[in-house]
Amino acid sequence: MPAESSAISERLRRFIAAQITSIDQVELLLLLRQEAQTAWTADAVSQVLRIEPSWAARRLEDLRERRMLVVDTSNPPAYRFQPLDRELDSDIAELARAYAERRVRIIELIYAAPSTAIRTFAAAFRFRRDDTDDADAVYVLCTVTSLLCALLLFRGYRRSGIRLLLWSALCFAGLALNNAFVFVDLVVLPEVDLSLPRDTIGLVAMTARLRTRVGNRVTLPSGTASW
Repeated sequence: MPAESSAISERLRRFIAAQITSIDQVELLLLLRQEAQTAWTADAVSQVLRIEPSWAARRLEDLRERRMLVVDTSNPPAYRFQPLDRELDSDIAELARAYAERRVRIIELIYAAPSTAIRTFAAAFRFRRDDTDDADAVYVLCTVTSLLCALLLFRGYRRSGIRLLLWSALCFAGLALNNAFVFVDLVVLPEVDLSLPRDTIGLVAMTARLRTRVGNRVTLPSGTASW
């Protein structure tokens, strides 16, 4: 197993899963951390990072809501790096070190995490308020949801014989297995790098989905054919 993979602590993995949604967000956060004494407007950030001011404004406000930044009452608003507490400051400092030394691995962890939309959906089913459990709950919810979709699609295929439903069921079954591997990789066995098998499973699952769109005619129960 590569040394850089084992060097990513479990605490940092959980922080990334719970708080980080994109590479651009990391770049913005670390920029403000590096210039902690400077108050940054969205326009100033957009010029340095070469991004749209509207996007910068949304990301700045998002980081403020995550208690990593503070904002003054000027017009336009200006933001400064000021985490809520020492624990959050320590997590961001660890992220900065890891991003400088093991950037590829950090990028893999960011894109392996569920999207913000999925996290929001999972929050409705959360029974514990311990933030360290958020990522675990999301991975399990994604696995269960994909598996239920696969079962429903396969049941629909058995009733109708429509091959589109069969290939879609196989796709979601693969996604369920992929999500299970993500959970094992990042939560159960964080010291073992399972990125290759889980990425392979994800690729096979999406290939099954593409099978329904490329050269696959669907035969309807009435005997007619349609794409």
